[in-house]
Amino acid sequence: MYDTEWVRASQTIAELYPENPQVSVEGVDKAVFPRLPLHSTFVAFREEEPFDFHLVGVHLKSQRGGGSEQRTEASKLLANWLQNQTTDEDVIIAGDWNSPTDRPEWQPFRQLESEGKVKFQSWNKVEDQSEASYLSASGRRTRLDVIVVTSSISSIEGQTEATVINWNALLENNNSPQIVQEVIDTISDHLPVLTRFYFSDQD
Repeated sequence: MYDTEWVRASQTIAELYPENPQVSVEGVDKAVFPRLPLHSTFVAFREEEPFDFHLVGVHLKSQRGGGSEQRTEASKLLANWLQNQTTDEDVIIAGDWNSPTDRPEWQPFRQLESEGKVKFQSWNKVEDQSEASYLSASGRRTRLDVIVVTSSISSIEGQTEATVINWNALLENNNSPQIVQEVIDTISDHLPVLTRFYFSDQD
């Protein structure tokens, strides 16, 4: 969901990798992306000349039952897509990566970061005042929202502008375990993440 006063999709939002790539996990072929990444190009409006950028939303394989092989392959595919299909363009890849940024599966993005091509970081770090976005009726909370921004717009400080919407009434109510479970069952097990990006020329 995006604010159309500031950005407009310039092509139909579509799934990346509709061919549903597989990876072998202990001899069994499994989908690299249980939920395919969504992609579109957008035009950002500002007082200066408008510009376009790629936006990819991801929700990668969860840690239930492992999943590291799938996330590792997803990392390779997304890094390859970013390098070879979006050359010299502005790209943001954001969402729930289901694993912290220091895990081995993200080596392709850490390599790109070491080369100065992207910024790869957590969206809501432990020290942030915002909520951990994963919602669990048992009270378990995690911060697995990660963002990749290409170097041309890497001056964006994602974690300082992003906030997980805090549903205190839902989380602190006396009946919160039942309410949270109902939300998980009928809506989502993740709280929404709200962010604002500021685009400006480097000079």
